[in-house]
Amino acid sequence: MTLVRPRPIHRDAVRITLIALLIPPLLTACGGGGGKNVRPDPNQGSGSPTPVQQNDSAPPATRLNEGEVLVAVADTGLRHTHQELTDRILHRYDAVQNHTGHNGSDTTTADQDQSRVLPINPHGTAVAGIIAGHRTGNAPMARLMDIRISNTEDGNTTRNIILHGLEHAATRQAGVFNLSYNANLTHVPNRENAIRQAADNDVILVESAGNSSTSVQPLQAGSAIYHQYLIVGALNAARNDRADFSNHPGDHAATQARYLLAPGERIRTAHSSTDQAYTQFTGTSAAAPAVSAAAATLRAHWPHLDAATLTQHLLDTADRHFSPLYGDPRCGTSGTVDCGFYHYGQGRLDLDTALAPKGELQLAMGTRVDAAEGRSTPGQTHLQLPAAFGDARLPPRALSQVAGFDALGRDYLMDLSPGLRTPVDPYRTLHRRLQQSIGSAERTLVRHHTHDGSLHARADYDADGLPVNMQLTWNGPHGGITGYQFTAGNPTPGHPAEHMPLLAYSGGTYWLVEDETLTGLSGHYRLSERITLSADYGWSGDATQLNPHGALQRLDTRLALQLHNRLTWHLGSARVTEQDRLMGSTGSGALHTRGTHVTHFLYSRIEADFTPQLSLFAEFEQGRGDRSHPHGLIHRLEGMTLRQAAVGLTLRREDTQWVLMYHEPLRVHQARAHLRIPGGRTMDGRILFDDLTADLTPDGRQRNLELGLRHPLSAHSTLQAHLVHIREPGHRTDAPSDTLGAISYQRRY
Repeated sequence: MTLVRPRPIHRDAVRITLIALLIPPLLTACGGGGGKNVRPDPNQGSGSPTPVQQNDSAPPATRLNEGEVLVAVADTGLRHTHQELTDRILHRYDAVQNHTGHNGSDTTTADQDQSRVLPINPHGTAVAGIIAGHRTGNAPMARLMDIRISNTEDGNTTRNIILHGLEHAATRQAGVFNLSYNANLTHVPNRENAIRQAADNDVILVESAGNSSTSVQPLQAGSAIYHQYLIVGALNAARNDRADFSNHPGDHAATQARYLLAPGERIRTAHSSTDQAYTQFTGTSAAAPAVSAAAATLRAHWPHLDAATLTQHLLDTADRHFSPLYGDPRCGTSGTVDCGFYHYGQGRLDLDTALAPKGELQLAMGTRVDAAEGRSTPGQTHLQLPAAFGDARLPPRALSQVAGFDALGRDYLMDLSPGLRTPVDPYRTLHRRLQQSIGSAERTLVRHHTHDGSLHARADYDADGLPVNMQLTWNGPHGGITGYQFTAGNPTPGHPAEHMPLLAYSGGTYWLVEDETLTGLSGHYRLSERITLSADYGWSGDATQLNPHGALQRLDTRLALQLHNRLTWHLGSARVTEQDRLMGSTGSGALHTRGTHVTHFLYSRIEADFTPQLSLFAEFEQGRGDRSHPHGLIHRLEGMTLRQAAVGLTLRREDTQWVLMYHEPLRVHQARAHLRIPGGRTMDGRILFDDLTADLTPDGRQRNLELGLRHPLSAHSTLQAHLVHIREPGHRTDAPSDTLGAISYQRRY
């Protein structure tokens, strides 16, 4: 199984290139930054401010394309014409001007023009460049909402202005709210409209920890936005420790649980002085947008993740291996706090790990991602196509982009093509037949005849002394019954090829797999002098168990019409039932072959005895059967038609036997596969399937021409020879023709 990439949640979404949080080479610092200060707001008393009325005429930010996410940058305003931010800003709003505490208005307007005024302070432009800059950004799929919360040179603001900006962003589809200020909004009462809107609209809030080299103000775990909240400290330039200036979580467990570290020293980003200006940005204000970019990346790929799940995943996947302080319980005022959590919280942001699947990927073939039916792992998914399919192949994209789902329900595209294996090499089958031919020795295990000669027993063994063919036959005046058991590669009892020295033709046992044994009972009844009715029922399974419920069952009925004293025509039908396999091949996982599958065959065979020394037979067989594999990638096989044909000529002179055989092995004459390929998911957990069809008719057609000889050298020894020429082996047009020969000498002691 090859993991291709994360899959955007929407069908036909724009392909997204992931950029890990690797900042370009750093130069010497030339600018400072950090978590900006929030002035006490005169309106932030013990009560709540006057609710803000929304103006219905204010256009929402609805110009997001699939695979994009809106990140609100609540800051000092952005330089919209900077080359890093062109085409990145979708929405602009001046929270300072529209805040009720500043303009006395109880309405808001999404003013698209006043925000174009150049920012007085470069802080916001630098933050935006880290999130979504064309070259300096970490989230190319992020689109920006410019929320101006300060228009002063020092960049300070009030908590009420921030809340006003948060409320506006939450009601305008912002997925992430970046606040490079240390405002700690978890202390705001839950009844505040901005807090309710942020919680109800599932906004991820990312705040910088501050640059005072002290512990941050503790977060309030009871806040409605606590589980959506991340507080971010800064890593040093080497990224192997917290920067000296960065605030840390301290003793408070609830704060430790939501604290992350991200690059925050000498970060190259945009500067607002000109459209081509850049700066080296230092401070936790530079670290927070790195985490906002990571959150935006995850949310763009998998928008079904709610804020609590997504932020917790970033915390859970944070790296702690960079510091030996984790596990050292000697920090804090009590001297019992884990030093790693005290200084670093949950650890260092690790976007690569956060993007990787959580747990083992599962293939889900039901209707929903969380449904139990049809689940399997990529490692369980394989199917070896039966030999009859030859060089037929599924379309290259059919199994190369299959969606699997991790423990969070995130979809990833995988390449499952290696799980679909080519048919068995035809030479392997011939080699096995050659071994059987060389090793077999016909012996009568039981030599018993009743007084009228009606009972006969026979057994054939291989070189290891194991039985390969056993028969017990009773013949009466009008018919007979035969019980048999034989292994794959041996002709069925009563078939003309049963006593022929053949290597490539097995006489009707093509439905058996290697080393499989067929046990059965056949009977015939003479309806008249020229018409005989026969029936045969056989089943596969363990040779030691007479259980007629194996993986394969075959029921034959046929009529033998004697057209002439030396000419007989056999007409018949067969019903082949396979359990949990496809023409002898077994699949598993999402390529499973589970179920009961039936193929109906019609066949015709002519047997002619021209003279006692010269005989001929010719047969043609055609089968048809559809296959249905619920919860499988190959959902259905429709219109599947199978054919095989053979013509054999036998010449006998005394005890010497010559056979010339032309044979076209079983081949799929026609078949169409209907595939259901999971390609993604919807927001509500339904699986999106791509429906494909594929023609599985092979282009090649194998043809065998075989010459066989059996010549007794003495009463105890026999010479047997084979010469086989094969065209398009395995029904593959690109397979070269081949010729092989074999000579065996048998002696019985």
